[in-house]
Amino acid sequence: MQRISLTTEKTFDCARTCPAHEAKTNGLYLCRFNPLFRAIGATPTVHSHTVKVKVDYTDPDALRGAVLALGWKWLGAGTHRLFSGNTATGHGFHIPNWQHPCILQEDGTLAFDDYHGHWGNVKDLDQLKAAYLTATVETAAKNLGWQYERTPQGITVYEPNGGILNVSNEGVCDTTNFVGTGCHDARTALGLMAEGTAVNKAEIDHLPAVIQQPN
Repeated sequence: MQRISLTTEKTFDCARTCPAHEAKTNGLYLCRFNPLFRAIGATPTVHSHTVKVKVDYTDPDALRGAVLALGWKWLGAGTHRLFSGNTATGHGFHIPNWQHPCILQEDGTLAFDDYHGHWGNVKDLDQLKAAYLTATVETAAKNLGWQYERTPQGITVYEPNGGILNVSNEGVCDTTNFVGTGCHDARTALGLMAEGTAVNKAEIDHLPAVIQQPN
C-alpha cells in the first residue's frame, strides 16, 4: 500500500472558522478531522472585502489619457495662465465650460480657478478622478500581464490566481476570491492604496445555510 503525503503549496496566516476546531469535551476534540487538519496545515480561508482607495494625480501620462477619454482638451506641460495674470506650471488641460485651465503641478496637486462655481463646476473633477483611476489601473494591469475589462461601473481586473478586483468609478475597490493576504498584495501591485479600513465580507460558500419552511 502506497502512502500519500499531503502538503500545501502555501502557508496561510488566517485562523480556522469552524467553532469546533479546537474545542474539547472531556479532553477530546469535537471535530474528528483535527488530526488531518494538523497534518495538512492551516486552511486556505477565502477573503472578500471592499475598501476606498486613494487617488493621487502622480502620473501625467495617465492624466492625459483620462482627459482625452473624457473628450477634454489636453494642453501639455508648460506654464499656464489663471485668473488676473496668475500662472501655474505643470501639465495643463481644459474642461469644457471652464474659463481657465486646470494644471497638474509637480507636487501632485491640481491648480485651478473656479470662482465658487462661476468659472467652472468642480463636480467635473469627479469625472476626472474616475477616468484617471481607471487609466492607472489599466496601465498597471497591462504591465503585470493581468487580464482586465472596462465596464460602465469602472474596471475589473482578473488576478492570475483567481482573485477578482472591481474598481468602481467612485474609487471603491471590491475584491473577491482571494486567499490570505492575496487581496492586499494584488491591490498594492496595481498601485491602489487604501484610504481607511477595509470592510470584510462573507464569501458565498461561507454564509450560513437557512432552512425555509414550505408555505
